[in-house]
Amino acid sequence: MIFLDTSAIVAMVDHRDEFHERAIKAAEELSGSGHQLWTHNYLIVEASAVLQRKLGIENALTLLTRSEEMARIHWVTAEEHERAVYRLGQRNRRKLSFVDCVSFVLMEQLGITTAFAYDSDFETEGFELVG
Repeated sequence: MIFLDTSAIVAMVDHRDEFHERAIKAAEELSGSGHQLWTHNYLIVEASAVLQRKLGIENALTLLTRSEEMARIHWVTAEEHERAVYRLGQRNRRKLSFVDCVSFVLMEQLGITTAFAYDSDFETEGFELVG
């Protein structure tokens, strides 16, 4: 499994994104090699908000209604939420997002070591990036 991050979703959808071409190519390669993408519901909320702000409501609604076609969605539990809150407090970095902390907690919990992302915070936390 490979974790799908907001940065990759936005890069695939937004033609103006600096990583757009790389993201499209990476998505095709991942799909062609049979890798399953995985994400969580908090990330879908974050990505839809970014898409709505950057590109409009239609892009956000498309993601919200078709996200399960892109990736397997994990629904964050109360315990996982609390572990991510703790991690955010531990890291104490202003620019590290809570959604990223949720992603890190869940990736570790599920043994996922690779993220389809354009966010260096994943590398800082010890994960490999594809894309």
